Amino acid sequence: MQTNNMSVPIENMGYLSARGIGIGMGLLSMFNFIAAAGSTAVIGKVLDGGTSTVQLNPFVHDKVAFVYSNILLALAVVVVVMTVLYYYQFGRKFNNK
Repeated sequence: MQTNNMSVPIENMGYLSARGIGIGMGLLSMFNFIAAAGSTAVIGKVLDGGTSTVQLNPFVHDKVAFVYSNILLALAVVVVVMTVLYYYQFGRKFNNK
């Protein structure tokens, strides 16, 4: 199985002008900042809520740790979903070459 390690910004450099690349990199930076701030606020609000009675992770037995375990499990699910979406969006294009 051959993999291609080109990142999306490098791949798109041939299609955009220098001004377009600069604008795109600025937008990417802004979106990353907003997403980091928003996700930090959401996780902080969830942690502020106190302990949770919902136990999604069967390996944690301390009730105080349920909320942390649930957040970590939710983030792990997001990583898996994004990996699968990325593979279906870009992985087949590189494997067909």
